[in-house]
Amino acid sequence: MYVELSPDSTPDQMRRLIGMEGQIKDRLQQTLGLAVEVKLVEPGSIPPDADQFRIIGK
Repeated sequence: MYVELSPDSTPDQMRRLIGMEGQIKDRLQQTLGLAVEVKLVEPGSIPPDADQFRIIGK
């Protein structure tokens, strides 16, 4: 699963999220019951027309 960082995230927020990548993976596995590989990517790196879901958390 690719998780696109918000373009308005500060560098400190991005570093914190990258540090939490493993925790995000574990939480998704607990919630979904599936092993999911998580990769945080730069804003705009997932094409808007990609055949994927976009989840925006605020």
